[in-house]
Amino acid sequence: MKFYFFTSELKNNSSVLLAFRRLFEICSNDRDGSFFDSEFTHYLKTRKLIKSKEITHVVVPTFFSVILLRCLLLGLKIKIVYWVQGDVPSESFLKNSSKVRFYILKFLELIALKMSDSCIYVSDYMKRYYDRLVFKKSVVLPCISTLKKVDSVVRRKSSYCYIGGMSEWQKLDWMLQYMNSVFHIDNLASLKIATRDKLKATELVSHFIDERYFARVTVVSLSNENEVEEFLSGVEFGFLLREESNVNYVSSPIKLAEYLSCGVNVLLSPSIKSYAEVVSNYGAGCIINSYLDVKITPYCESASLKLYGDFFSIQVLSQRVEALL
Repeated sequence: MKFYFFTSELKNNSSVLLAFRRLFEICSNDRDGSFFDSEFTHYLKTRKLIKSKEITHVVVPTFFSVILLRCLLLGLKIKIVYWVQGDVPSESFLKNSSKVRFYILKFLELIALKMSDSCIYVSDYMKRYYDRLVFKKSVVLPCISTLKKVDSVVRRKSSYCYIGGMSEWQKLDWMLQYMNSVFHIDNLASLKIATRDKLKATELVSHFIDERYFARVTVVSLSNENEVEEFLSGVEFGFLLREESNVNYVSSPIKLAEYLSCGVNVLLSPSIKSYAEVVSNYGAGCIINSYLDVKITPYCESASLKLYGDFFSIQVLSQRVEALL
């Protein structure tokens, strides 16, 4: 059994390409000859390449790839595994507000689901959502983290953090207004923001944080994975806030896995449907319904690490892949 990971459409999307490579590491474990398309092979060369390498399964990340490859591979006994990364039609509608574009993409997505032999979903909610459209043999493989907790770093008490971009959908305004209440309740509380857009972060802090608490907020920029590990290993709580939408309902944010892998308790929105209750039940964080829903919860490092091991570890996900095959 050999896997071929087709990445032709990913060369301009580094974050998805990284996630795809992590998926490759899971699926190709102990399978000699699996091949990652590191050179972004052209579609027209794919049939010849797959025949020459005796590939049995092709894993593709978009519905366009599924449709085109199914046509190109006619006559070959090749299994196409469709890795569904998200609700693409809904994401498009949020960006473009075009119903015509939405329904066209929805139609193409449905065709791809029917043409594929099996599917990889990133959350249980996503699996339930797509099973209502087309029931396929499938497995849930959430986005995982390559980060690890740094034992030598001392975790600061009552420390909160956010790591990532400054886009509006990240709901930084909610986080900062939430922290105003936390600062008022807890004199030890601090907030550290790690982002490449320090200027935007500083502007948001100035706008939303009460000036009495400016000194308790730090904005930094991190340049490599080691710095990210040290940053997360030094804080207790991390924010993961999202609006109510199907894009978020089906998601598996990599930020969730990164927080948990470094022992950070997660403060997250209920819109992360597949993981919000799990985080709460494990005691690895809590659900925040709005910035007015302020909760001061005890920190538990072991709960986050256990949750990561139970749901996101390579060993657990490899077992799920075996069940799919």
